[in-house]
Amino acid sequence: MTKTIDQDDLSTRGLLIAAAQEEIAHRGWGGVRTRAIAERAGVNNALVHYHFGSLDDLKHQALEAALESVADETIASALTAATAAGTVRQIGEAMGATRVESAQWRVLTEAFLQAPREPLVAEAMLRLIDGYRQVAVARLDAAVEQGEIPAGTDTEGLAGALLALLDGVALHQMMIPDLDVSRIIAAFAALLENPED
Repeated sequence: MTKTIDQDDLSTRGLLIAAAQEEIAHRGWGGVRTRAIAERAGVNNALVHYHFGSLDDLKHQALEAALESVADETIASALTAATAAGTVRQIGEAMGATRVESAQWRVLTEAFLQAPREPLVAEAMLRLIDGYRQVAVARLDAAVEQGEIPAGTDTEGLAGALLALLDGVALHQMMIPDLDVSRIIAAFAALLENPED
């Protein structure tokens, strides 16, 4: 028999996902417990299994929600600038304004660490990376066509370098609260503006 999801179900699911994100951020991927999530959400412990089937399912849904939110914000900021360098600068500004202590960012950090051990987590993180890579390659290809960067530039390689830089900056941001993200990103953007200097 298929169960009908009503508004109360949806709000409880949302509460549990948010609570799971907070618990993952606070205790790490492996330290999360069903009871702690239920207590944080203010609901009965049995509702975790009612809505998600298992703790692992809930953690994966919490990760997917974090990925969707972060990816939407970052990709939106990447698509509004007129130049490739401007795109990089806008991403840097978005990163600089991000609250890295937020549960969503910490969930993503935990997921990076968990990915080698758990195929479903690795699959989700690789989807995120591939989505970013496609956007970056398309933007850099457009920059080649517009003459912003030299013809023959390995745009896939450059996109990979850009994504690795952004991941590294995000990790540093978690450890260095006053990190000047804009300065780091602007230095990379300057290379795109003056590729032959």
